[in-house]
Amino acid sequence: MGTIVEYSTDKRSINAYPVRIISPPFPSQCCEFFSEQLGEIQEENGWPFVYQHCVLCGYTIRRFAPRDELLETVRSWRNPTRGEKKGEKTP
Repeated sequence: MGTIVEYSTDKRSINAYPVRIISPPFPSQCCEFFSEQLGEIQEENGWPFVYQHCVLCGYTIRRFAPRDELLETVRSWRNPTRGEKKGEKTP
């Protein structure tokens, strides 16, 4: 299975997920704070992955991880902690 992401410095970024994504070849500072998951968890050769996409600059990657680690990461994107300490729950 190939990636749907095309990296280019000449083309503007386009998010046409799940068909095609044109992404800058390198991340920007905004990617750390403005990345989101595109679609559901997919699998390639037994390895789960998600497409992670920066909504500001368009930088996109396929993030592979062991299943447990990937699920925890995806949960953190959807429900970011608000400074609570481990074991504390936000009201």
